[in-house]
Amino acid sequence: MKSTLVTLLLLLVSLSVHAGELKGVKMPDTITVDGHQLALNGMGMRYVTKFGLHINVYVGALYLEKKSKDSDAILRSDEIKRLVMHFVLSVDRYPLLNGFEEGYENGCFVECARAHEQFAKFSPDVVEVRKDNEYIITFYKDQVAFEATGPYAKKAVIADAALSRNLLSVFINKKAPPGKAFRKGLLGI
Repeated sequence: MKSTLVTLLLLLVSLSVHAGELKGVKMPDTITVDGHQLALNGMGMRYVTKFGLHINVYVGALYLEKKSKDSDAILRSDEIKRLVMHFVLSVDRYPLLNGFEEGYENGCFVECARAHEQFAKFSPDVVEVRKDNEYIITFYKDQVAFEATGPYAKKAVIADAALSRNLLSVFINKKAPPGKAFRKGLLGI
């Protein structure tokens, strides 16, 4: 009887889904995107400071085909990458849009002379979110797939290789990331 119980317990442990967790937000250790297995590279909490207080906005999770701590190598890679933004706070469209635009300008990685044109393709897809909604952004070699969940759900695919690299750079660039701890979390540093 005792050995059966131990065997059953070991079986249950082996079947459990391992996940990353940050501030109560769980993300799976691996996901499959278009037949490619991506591993959780890291997670970070994005917050803003208002009146001297840190206000948590979303937990970001970066998935890569091959884990890496090198942001430039990640941005140069043609492999599929995914960023999941799990909002822990409701946010209107315009603060999100302004944050993306500022990050895009400050973190441009390639073809920066076209940055305004690139961002203009993405900006109409930014929608307001409610707590526990997600933005799911998948970065391909030559396009970006965007999905917003919740009451303002939206999906879009934008064909632009520079937009794909520059939009990911918003989150992990060395020059002006949206928070050093957030960047380090995504890079697993």
